[in-house]
Formats: sequence, C-alpha cells, structure tokens
Amino acid sequence: MSQNQGVTHGVQVTAEEPDMSLQAELGTCTLDPDGPVVAGAFGTWTITYTAGSAGIVPGGGIALVPPCVHSVRWRVGHITATSNGSCAVSVRVRNDYPLKYHHSQFPCIFVTVEGAALHPGEEISVTIGDAGSYISGFYERARAQEVAMAEMHFQVLVDVLGNASYSNPRYPGGDPKGYRLLPELPVVDVVAGPPARLGVVAPATVATGEEFSVLVRVEDAFGNVCTDFAGDIALRTQPGGISASAPLTLTASDGGTARAGPFSVARNAVGPVTVAAVAWDAGLSGVSNPIDVVAETSDRIFFGDLHTHAPGALSPSHRPHGPFMAHGVGTYAEAFRYARDVSGLDCVGVAWFPPPQNIESLWSVPRADDWEEYQEIIAQFHDPGRFAPLVAVELSDPTAGHRVILYPDAGKRVTTSKIEEIWPELAGTGAVVAPHHINVTSEGGYQNWRVQDWQRHNPQYQRVLEIAQNRGAFETDEPGGATVIGGGGASAQDALAMGHRLGFVGGTDSHHAQPGRNTCSMAGVDFHDHKTGGLTAVIAPELTREAIVQALKDRRCYATTGARIVLAFQVDGHGMGEEFTAAKREVAVTARVLGTAPLERLEVICNGSAVLSQSAAGRVATLAATLTLSEAQTSYLYLRATQSDGHVAWSSPIWATSLQR
Repeated sequence: MSQNQGVTHGVQVTAEEPDMSLQAELGTCTLDPDGPVVAGAFGTWTITYTAGSAGIVPGGGIALVPPCVHSVRWRVGHITATSNGSCAVSVRVRNDYPLKYHHSQFPCIFVTVEGAALHPGEEISVTIGDAGSYISGFYERARAQEVAMAEMHFQVLVDVLGNASYSNPRYPGGDPKGYRLLPELPVVDVVAGPPARLGVVAPATVATGEEFSVLVRVEDAFGNVCTDFAGDIALRTQPGGISASAPLTLTASDGGTARAGPFSVARNAVGPVTVAAVAWDAGLSGVSNPIDVVAETSDRIFFGDLHTHAPGALSPSHRPHGPFMAHGVGTYAEAFRYARDVSGLDCVGVAWFPPPQNIESLWSVPRADDWEEYQEIIAQFHDPGRFAPLVAVELSDPTAGHRVILYPDAGKRVTTSKIEEIWPELAGTGAVVAPHHINVTSEGGYQNWRVQDWQRHNPQYQRVLEIAQNRGAFETDEPGGATVIGGGGASAQDALAMGHRLGFVGGTDSHHAQPGRNTCSMAGVDFHDHKTGGLTAVIAPELTREAIVQALKDRRCYATTGARIVLAFQVDGHGMGEEFTAAKREVAVTARVLGTAPLERLEVICNGSAVLSQSAAGRVATLAATLTLSEAQTSYLYLRATQSDGHVAWSSPIWATSLQR
C-alpha cells in the first residue's frame, strides 16, 4: 500500500491507494441526492459515513470537503451532523468564507466523535445547506460551484485513532499519521444550467476585402457552455458594409459552439462593426466584441491568454489523492481546445511546470515529467494563421517572484527555479519572459513566495509584465480601481519608476483548462466583486508564434481585464513599446478606443500620475492633446481606458526623452 503525506488546515493527511481491505477498515460513504448538479444551484446534500472495522475512537472523527479544485469550490451554508450510534458528534467548519491566500482556501467540515466510540457499521450523517428544523429556509442552503465540471468528488477522510490534530511530518505520532482518505468517494457531475445567452467572438481587426468568421457559443447564466443545445441562430452585422452570413444551425453534436461565416468586408467598409446573433425560438441573443476595419497592409490585433494552466497532459482525472484538493482540472488538450473553440482566442500560453518544482505535489500525487507529451499536444493544435499555442514554462523563485517563459518555437525544457540560473538557460532561444502576480505574496502556507524582485530584473528577456490577472490588476501599489491588492512595492508603476522598460500583458492564471475564462477567485479577490482576469492584445503582422513573441519583445501589446477592447495609443506618432527623443518638450498624444461596453474615461499616465483625464460616452472614444514633458529626463506614458462595466485596458508604455530645457 503506497502512501503520500501532506499538510493542510494544520493537520497531517495520509493518502493511500484504494483497495478492498482499506475500505473494510475505514468504511464507506454515500451522497443524497447523488445525481447531476446544475452549476450555481442552491440545494441540500447529505453525506452518510458508515464506519468500517476500525470504528472511530472518542476524539477521532471525519473530515469532509465538498468538491473543490484549485479555486473552484462550493458554498456549504449551514452544517449539521448526527449519528445513529451511542456517541455524540460535534461539527465545525474552517475557511468557509471569505476566501483568502494564494489559491483561496476551501471549506472543510470537521466532525468529532465524543463521549463514546463510533462502532463498526454505525453512521455519521452530515448535511450541508441544512435549511433548519423549525423554520424552512431559515438557514442558507449550500450552493454548488458555478463552473461546470465532470466527476467532482466529495472528499471524506477518517481519523480512527483521534491523533490527527497532533500529527505532523516532524513529530512522532500514530501510524499511519493523520486523516486517511476513503478509497471510494461520492462523485457528481456539475453540469451547465439552461441556456441564458449567446456569446459571439469576432476578430479584433479585419482588413477591407477580407473574409472572416465568428465563434458562436450558447451559455448558461454563469458562462458554461450548454453542450446539448440544438437550434437555428441568425446573424447580422451592425452597421453595414459586411455581407451577412447564412443562419447557423447548431445540433447537439456541436457541443454548444460553432463557427459562423464567412462574412465578407466591402472595400468601402468602415469600423467599428459588431456581429449580432439571435436564436429566436430559444429567446437568446448576443453581440460580438468590436471589429476594427483596417487597411490590408495594417498589423492586426490578436487576443490571447498568455498565462493559464492545466494539471496534466494525458489524464483528465482530478480524483483527490489527499490532502483535500487537486491543483487543477483538465488536460493540456482540453485547455487548447477550450482556448480555440470556446474562448475563441488567437493565441494561448498553457504553462508547463517543471517536475522539480511541481507545485501540484503540495496537494496531490506529483505527476510524471510530461514535457514530451506537452510538446506533442501543442504540435497537434498548432495552426499558423488560425491558432497559435505558445510553448510556455512557468518558473518560480520564491525569493524573486514567478514568471512565464514564452517561446517562438518548440522551446527548451528549463527546470531551474533560481532566477540567476534562468537567464543562461535562455540564451539563443528567442524567448520572452513575463513576470506575473508581481505585487502579491502567498500570505503564508507551505508555498511561500515574495513579491517580484525588480532589483534582479533582466531587460534582455523580461520585456513585459503581467499587469492584470485573476488576483486583480497590479498597476499601482495603492489599491484602487482594478488594483485590489497592493502594498508590496513591486507594482507595474514601481518597476517603471526604477527605469525598467516593460510592456503590459494579461492572463488568467486559472488552473481549470479553460483559458480566457475570467471566473476564478484568487488570493481572496472574488470575481463577483471585482473585474478580475486578463487578456493580452498582441499587435503583429500575422498570427504565428514567431510574430507573437517578437511583438511581445517589441512591447507592441496591451492588456485588458478580460474584455476585447480595441486600443491604439501614440505619442508624437510613436506607438506602444517605442522609445524616442522628442524634438521639443511639447508632445502630441493621440488615442482611439473601441469598447465592449460604453466607455467611461480615458486617462494618460505619465511617470505614475494621470496628467490627462477625459470623460467618454458610447463605445467609441478618441483623444488628442498636447502634453509637456519634464526637462532633460525620460518619461513613460501609457493610456488607461475604463468602461462603465468596470473593465479596463492599459496600453504598453511609450518612452519619450526630452533634451530641451
């Protein structure tokens, strides 16, 4: 019998390979109701544990965790516990709400046996979301996770000896130490709810005379794809200048998503243009992101999630191995398929973790080194001109921060975690490096890290920084607006003030194999309360890995909190990422923004201060102004565009040096 040990919630946990003898010793459990659960549904669930041959001594008990994967979890509502044996039971819940720490803690229910032993065959029943015995609905019911996922486990762990609270890896205790995971666990599928809307994803830029398609998906109220939807969907463009497409017919075999088109752009068409979709019979509708119609010779804007994860290459299983949670869900293939066919991304970086620092080992059995499988799966999805999956590697130095390496080709297997050892490994690779969650720490726990150490910056490779992700934005050190966490002294503006010349990118950092989906609460930042998440807009001549990485190196990119906002920003005719010497102290600043919702404000930030603020109305806004630079110094300037729905876009900075006094 193999064992893996770990620590969580202050207790030691032993995970053991399931076998019949272990089940007979530890016992069994059932779930009622045990059928599929609709994502986001309120309800009451009862888990009944039947003691095995070992029973449970007074002071022992069980630990129960509703389905949780990374930062996806259930809300447990009011908890009650009873036993049909001669013992009494008490119940307590840890980390029920609010969520906090790096990956957000999850509710764990501890039931303790008191007064007498729980004998073999006797039961403990735990009800989550108990509505109360006197007034129906007095207590809040439990609520299922909002993200649809298959095979979600209710984890039940047993402390038969009553020694779990005193066991830790360095202290002699019972054998085996800690809580022991039951070999057979209740499993439910969390499925999408009824269709609520249509999602429409269009290219950000289209040239005159060019054909294009749009991605249409059917979503429930929480953004899950309704995979069994069937029906006709009509499409039209607003305004004219683009030919209409024939109605799209979705069948159940399409899985709730399909490409519609081709649309054709007339030579005299002007942007912005949107594509509207309507399923009349189902009462569903949706409108695409804005499409900017550009000249044939213009560069294009390609949207990507450049920092996201899936826990493994081959097996989709996320069965918990203890202690309590898995580091993520889904496979690399599922992540790339979701990025292409559901989120409609142009490029994506699903990061590979080197096994020596494989952080999944903190929560479950460490995976094997799957670099070769990772490479093969990326090759299967690589489709230049249509979809560019980037080879990405996350490296984490606890003393200097985390970063993702993005390669223009098949990349290099780098395993060192020490920042000074990373740079020699990247020589000749053409890679670009993006530091992420730059101004937040792990807040304790067993995976400590500090904020980004900008004193150990390497300008050759670190050409961009991740300004927005699921923990919120890291634009400023002082919280406000999209910046939720601050105070670490390592924000984007802190790095720029040190003279580092870095562009801005965005990513989700989710571990659900769902790139581009901004429904992940991290570090206590609840996506219901803040616009969290991130996307990168890359300005490049073509959709290839080489062109994407080169644009990142040139800082020809910008970041958003997840909305596909079209943004252009120039200073004296120079674009994002450029450095120039101004002929005089007065410089011309211009901007144009196409929003996904009504725009609220455009702001020009110069050396950390908003030197120009202009109110906006509608979904199109322009800005033209003259600013005076500081004397004999280099100034950085960037644009911050804020929508009425809270979404934000940040251009990469432009650096202007004034030699005139």
